[in-house]
Amino acid sequence: MANLIRSAKSGSDWTLNELDSYHISLYQVDPLTFFGAPELPQPLVDQELLSNINAGAMQQDRHAELIPYLDLAMKPG
Repeated sequence: MANLIRSAKSGSDWTLNELDSYHISLYQVDPLTFFGAPELPQPLVDQELLSNINAGAMQQDRHAELIPYLDLAMKPG
């Protein structure tokens, strides 16, 4: 059998063929099952950040300033 070159990869760089060759299978489970907990703790984040996606809809300036940084973090490169 040929020796496979194994290099570190980002999660989004894997192809289906590579996952198959390493016998990696993916399936979805709900968060409670994944963490093995009967109840997950509430996030320690201000509710305004969880309920608004636009900086203009924020009441607090510091939250409005955070949104563009989060947008930048979501763009590759």
